[in-house]
Amino acid sequence: MYTLIHIGALLYAATTTVVALTGALSADPERRRAAREILRLLLRRSRR
Repeated sequence: MYTLIHIGALLYAATTTVVALTGALSADPERRRAAREILRLLLRRSRR
């Protein structure tokens, strides 16, 4: 059961990272700012 939850969390982190990167590549400055915020949160969480 724990492994399924773990896989789900990894998939969620991967999809949010992909969304953040595509947002960072987009021309919209508002979306780029949101993507940078998401990436900063992910980095802070992974350092713990």
